[in-house]
Amino acid sequence: MGFELLTKTFNKCGSYLCVGLDIERSLLRGGSKDDIKEFCFEVIDFCNDNRFCYTFKFNYAFFAALGMEGLIALKEIITEKKKDNLMILDCKRADIPNTMTKYVKEAFEVFNADAATFLPFFGKEALLEVESYCSANKLKYYYVVVKPTNPGVKELMETNCNGKELWEVVLEQTTRGLKHCGFVVPPTFESVNKYSELPLLLPGVGKQQYDPTQIIDILSPYHRINVSRGILFPTETTWQKKVEHYYNLLKKA
Repeated sequence: MGFELLTKTFNKCGSYLCVGLDIERSLLRGGSKDDIKEFCFEVIDFCNDNRFCYTFKFNYAFFAALGMEGLIALKEIITEKKKDNLMILDCKRADIPNTMTKYVKEAFEVFNADAATFLPFFGKEALLEVESYCSANKLKYYYVVVKPTNPGVKELMETNCNGKELWEVVLEQTTRGLKHCGFVVPPTFESVNKYSELPLLLPGVGKQQYDPTQIIDILSPYHRINVSRGILFPTETTWQKKVEHYYNLLKKA
């Protein structure tokens, strides 16, 4: 099962850190495929060489915004660096089942990701296409985005549904019968403690200012705390120093 990659990469460094590569042109020497790869390789190699991190999340939109050079670079970065790392493609796809099969192949075969993010709002029948693929390909798994961390999420996902918030209903209904999925939820004690037995991807630390120290004691190797802009766009220091800072902050207690 793909969850083994979570344990394997965690054991290499002992930290719950996932470095998010949200690449902006301002970070690069130029806009070519090689420029994109050069920067991403520099980050990945620095993390690996210092045993800070072996899990990376690639936000599809940022690479797509760089044009075809960005998408080709994304494929090559994941493929060339995945041997020692867990590579998550943050693509947030959703559609009817027939179309979902194409999104699944895009994530896992075109871009060669180990894991990918999907949205739940086409129902369980759509997610079953992802589940079926991951069941047949034992080293693949996926995350269902049930509660993002932006303030606007309250308008929908915190809607009361018979005493539960909508995101909890979505998570619990999605969980039934699915064995290869984890979930994207905020890094709060309430959400992590309630679903601590599940693989969780926890964004929002860094620029969105969630405090991860309240959950460190209840995390497991199946959990990752993603930091993207908080590392890549630091103030008054370097991204290398930020990687080291978050590695130490997010080490196993």
